[in-house]
Amino acid sequence: MKNMQENLEVINGLVDTLYLAGKDLVRGRTPLDTVKVIIGDSKLLKSDRVGYVSYLSPKGHKWWFKTVTEPIQDDINSRENRKEWYMAHYTNFARHCLRFYFKFPNKTEFEHDIDEVNWLTCDKVVKDFDYERRQLLKKIYAQNDTLADNIYFVSVTENLDQEILWNLSRKVEKKIARKRGLIK
Repeated sequence: MKNMQENLEVINGLVDTLYLAGKDLVRGRTPLDTVKVIIGDSKLLKSDRVGYVSYLSPKGHKWWFKTVTEPIQDDINSRENRKEWYMAHYTNFARHCLRFYFKFPNKTEFEHDIDEVNWLTCDKVVKDFDYERRQLLKKIYAQNDTLADNIYFVSVTENLDQEILWNLSRKVEKKIARKRGLIK
């Protein structure tokens, strides 16, 4: 444990962390003292993320902590890591675009050309869905909470299974990523 703490990348007393909350990966900065407690109580796992060390807490929560050591070249090039990185990249990008689109549904002027391209892409993709699904997407992405919390809230208020909403979310995110050329 001591060696691992020495390998953590600590900036101003904080460590870059990832935490699996349901199906969402939450990124944050955690104080070193808190990280030490988590590491002390948790089981070390083989990390599935390049540049991070992974732990499983006694309650079953999965954590990743940023390290200063260079990753092994094989890990960088492994198919699983590339696929996971692309998925995380395009889902975060698509979620960002969708939140912007649903918060400003009638936007006509943009500060940057790329904002306009992203907004128009969302507009085109979302309009391919029927009215009922568009309304569900709006309820999911227009809120300021995490996606997992928004999906839970919509599932309760609309009396729908969360898995239906997660599938709808994944579908629209994948379509946006395809339209923007992030995936094939």
